[in-house]
Amino acid sequence: MARKTPKPLEFKRVLLIGLSMGGFDEQVTAGINKYRRLARPWLVYNAGHDRRFLEPILDRSQVDGVIANVTDEALAQRLHELGKPVVDLSGFASRNGCQLVSLDNQAIGQMAAEYFLSRGYHHLVYTSYAALPFERQRWESFVAAARQRGADAQWMQVAAQVQVDREGRQRPLESREIVCHWLQDMPRPLAVFAAFERIGAIVSDNCRLLRLSVPQEVSILVAGDMPTICESAYTPLSAIEFPGQRVGYEAAGRLDQMMVGKDPGPSPCLFGPLGIVARASTESHAIEDQTMARALGFIRECACQRINVADVVEHVGMDRRNFDRRFRQIVGHTPLEEIYRVRIDLAKRQLIDTDVKIQEVALKTGFRDGETMSRHFHRALNMTPEVFRQQFRLR
Repeated sequence: MARKTPKPLEFKRVLLIGLSMGGFDEQVTAGINKYRRLARPWLVYNAGHDRRFLEPILDRSQVDGVIANVTDEALAQRLHELGKPVVDLSGFASRNGCQLVSLDNQAIGQMAAEYFLSRGYHHLVYTSYAALPFERQRWESFVAAARQRGADAQWMQVAAQVQVDREGRQRPLESREIVCHWLQDMPRPLAVFAAFERIGAIVSDNCRLLRLSVPQEVSILVAGDMPTICESAYTPLSAIEFPGQRVGYEAAGRLDQMMVGKDPGPSPCLFGPLGIVARASTESHAIEDQTMARALGFIRECACQRINVADVVEHVGMDRRNFDRRFRQIVGHTPLEEIYRVRIDLAKRQLIDTDVKIQEVALKTGFRDGETMSRHFHRALNMTPEVFRQQFRLR
């Protein structure tokens, strides 16, 4: 019997739109490429942000599927008219029935606010270029967390020249304020959350020009960890780390299902931030109560050593009842909750960066055992350590 001649592989033609080389976009692209290498024969063309050559490429005969960072309605409509499977990374095109795989911007804004509030800041600023959907979503959760704790929050849209207060009232920024001159008029100590790395670098540079010390007078946290920017700032910038490769891998997997006529699963699929990469720009605390500042510093430095609240009390030299009351009043939660919060952050980093077993991660980060860590992990993140590792780490 004659052996059948194998059919040549049928390559799917996949177009990437709006993905830059660097930072989060580069991580997303790496996740897409990892899926492509492990799973499917794809021919991938990255059109970047240059739309001059998109129309010839968007011919139905040349594209089988699209993964796009859609940033305006015109492109969203054009992709809808294309009639091919589209996975949207931004939220614009999802209204036309596209699959949405993206970051959980509400969780990002909340993490930023809670980080500053836990360090004693009462004056918070969120700064972005304008008010794109992802920028607005981060602001909404940022200001909600600040309002809940009685803190002041402002939104500076530097390109749109608009200031928004925590009640939603708007006023135009004066021309001199466009390049962050508003910093000198803000109460201090001030906590600034930048919508992405480049804005954080601009804020840092303006602080230096205005002779404002970072982090003593102005603490800066950016969304997204691009080391080439964050570590090049005059004062290195702390950053919220995103699961970029995980987003790209999931987007590629869903597009693959759609291109073969299968159900890709429920949409949207949103990924929360991994945690905070601490650098010099947030090393300071804004807590005037020096005893509580010492307590927080001790917890952050020693949480992995199996300390308990009694150890913290002994370190600061207070009686337990008064310490618990003052800590909750100033920080907003109990000392024990702060110890476990720090331990969970340490464990998240271990779960992503290493192959260490769950029990060993627990012991290294101050938990009594793996079961205890799993219980607190689920309480804080609504998932087990195993599920967290599976979701946020690509092997």
